[in-house]
Amino acid sequence: MPVRLMFSFDDGFKTDISLAKLFEKYGFKATFFVTAGKVDKGSAWLSREDVYWLSEVHEVASHSLTHRPLTLLPWGLVVRELRDSRILLEDIIGERIIGFSYPYGLFNDNIKKHVREAGYLYARTTNAYWIGVNGFVGDPYSLRVTLPLYPLKLVGSIWDVVNKLRPTFLRAYLSMYSSDVGDLFANMIKRGYMNTFSFIKNVILILLERSRYDKKSYVVSLWGHSWEIMLDREAKLGFEDLLAFISSLKRDIEVLTIREVVERAGRVKMDEFEGAGGS
Repeated sequence: MPVRLMFSFDDGFKTDISLAKLFEKYGFKATFFVTAGKVDKGSAWLSREDVYWLSEVHEVASHSLTHRPLTLLPWGLVVRELRDSRILLEDIIGERIIGFSYPYGLFNDNIKKHVREAGYLYARTTNAYWIGVNGFVGDPYSLRVTLPLYPLKLVGSIWDVVNKLRPTFLRAYLSMYSSDVGDLFANMIKRGYMNTFSFIKNVILILLERSRYDKKSYVVSLWGHSWEIMLDREAKLGFEDLLAFISSLKRDIEVLTIREVVERAGRVKMDEFEGAGGS
């Protein structure tokens, strides 16, 4: 496939369920990072039954135990956040949890080491403007994202649009080792866009065009929070329109969980970690 898409959502709010159903309407799946200590802690959060239901189609992964910034915690609490959240979620879904996302996106080399020792096979950051080439995902313990899924409106004069576009796509495009930045901006401006979701459509179209030219495949990682989409009617409609757009391009686009992309990339082999951090 010329383009592989990963969608992931953090925190574990109840709105994950309605978002997951929207994905399933189009035959897609996503990765849901759940704050394990919040499960069954009130109507805003996922219940144990919800988490199990998600795991039947989608990937369930850990977003720590209490969502505290790991870089500010003593070593013992870091270990507990990593280990206990994995064990709790594994008890709910009855299978191994291999993925982690850093609360607030905060991590360092020491935290990465603890994540690996706790038995995880990958960890996703919130560091943006990344696009993978030919399945390469980089360091599995500091996986980057392409763009956030905030329902942010980007409207104004053409120069306002260019100024907002520039840092995002300059970095993303340079990550593909291309010098044709001028062409990129010309294409984006010619197409035009009004919000994040149509912005993402343009990214996909440009990557599909580029794939036909350079015969490479690309990996795109989109990250957000389900409540930002599902509790805003306009955002929900815009996001569903994005899913419908992706569905119309099924011959060229594959939607995968992060686990599937990491395993396909061959960056982490399951048997290397058998028994690591075992519960």
